[in-house]
Amino acid sequence: WTQSDVFSGAGRYEAVGMSDGTNGYIVTGQTDDGYTNDLWQFAVETGIVFGSGSTKDEFSVYPNPSFGNLNFKIDNFEDTEISIFNANGQLVRSVNLQSAKVPFSVNSLVKGTYFVKMKNKNGSLFKKFIKL
Repeated sequence: WTQSDVFSGAGRYEAVGMSDGTNGYIVTGQTDDGYTNDLWQFAVETGIVFGSGSTKDEFSVYPNPSFGNLNFKIDNFEDTEISIFNANGQLVRSVNLQSAKVPFSVNSLVKGTYFVKMKNKNGSLFKKFIKL
């Protein structure tokens, strides 16, 4: 094993780790200041890519929680891909967006916690949503 980068988020315990087969993720956890709701992506070739807390206004998912449809607000939606992962880190749905505000059906998903990854030429951002 060779250490490739140092995690730049706050030290934590009770965090959740998962993988989509390509990237690793560290989600939530508890710090000395309380619970966190951030998500960090680890890409093997580049190390820690980002934490979702630094760019909150560039991507939003609503309504959250959702019963059937999600909408996405994205500042730059050109060539944007949305991927939804379940709590085990498995990809359950992926779509390329054509507009900044698109209804996205989640009716087929079972109730639970999911993570939405928005990826475009500017990078990737993550949000968590609850399916009721």
